[in-house]
Amino acid sequence: MKPGAKTMGGSRTGSRRCPMRARIAAVLALLAAALGARVSRAETQNAPDSTAAARPAPHSPARREPAPLLGRGDALFAIATVSAVAIVAPQDEWLAAESDESRAPAERTIARSAQVFGNSAIVLPALAASWLAARATGRVEVAGAIVRIGVSVCAAGAGALAIKEIVGRPRPDESRDSDDLYLFSGHASFPSGHATIAFALATAIDRESSWWGTPWITYPLATLVGWSRVHDDQHWTSDVVAGAALGMWTAHQVEDVLQPSSNPSPRLRLGIRWLRSGPAMALTLKR
Repeated sequence: MKPGAKTMGGSRTGSRRCPMRARIAAVLALLAAALGARVSRAETQNAPDSTAAARPAPHSPARREPAPLLGRGDALFAIATVSAVAIVAPQDEWLAAESDESRAPAERTIARSAQVFGNSAIVLPALAASWLAARATGRVEVAGAIVRIGVSVCAAGAGALAIKEIVGRPRPDESRDSDDLYLFSGHASFPSGHATIAFALATAIDRESSWWGTPWITYPLATLVGWSRVHDDQHWTSDVVAGAALGMWTAHQVEDVLQPSSNPSPRLRLGIRWLRSGPAMALTLKR
């Protein structure tokens, strides 16, 4: 066992703090505020013209009933998640062995730095600082966006903790057999809490931002967090896959409830879209 105390998501912090974390936390706070600021500008640009004359709608359609909380898109996403975990799980031990073979100092530094984006003890204070800054400067829309991001992260983290408690899968440094499961045993490998929080954060920021380049920043960072957990022998790869899916799904659910979309198209969207401003990666569940 490695020395240190556990934090939410299963991280272990040593007795010495890394001075880089404070700087990265500050960068994260600025990133959340900057991305949220785009929401304010987008809402201002898309605001309806109050001087425009109202036109009657003689054939207006009947009022649409609220979409159900869980729909076909959720079922498809659940099937895709279970399939992905089932495919990756048999390769967990091989992937862990491959990761153990490469432990260059640069990789350790990257892994240590990346994990702050999945550590709730750093992410939540950074979001709180961003919210305070937005409120102090009168950016109400930005503050609302940051609150929704924070709720997404908290909900995803709580879901990961609940599943961890039920499944009871030992971490790679506790058992070299990836098939071991001890229900309600206190083992906390499945799913990865860091991956859950990182992908919830990435998805929520992506939903709140109107900039096409946002997903090309947030999702690679979240993927780097997942890689770091396998590299540091703290999680199996299937733990990371499950955590990523849980984080994305939870963030979409929270965003749909707190900021419903008027788009009636199917909620499941996978792939890369080409927008006027350039390419944008899309991995979303929308109404």
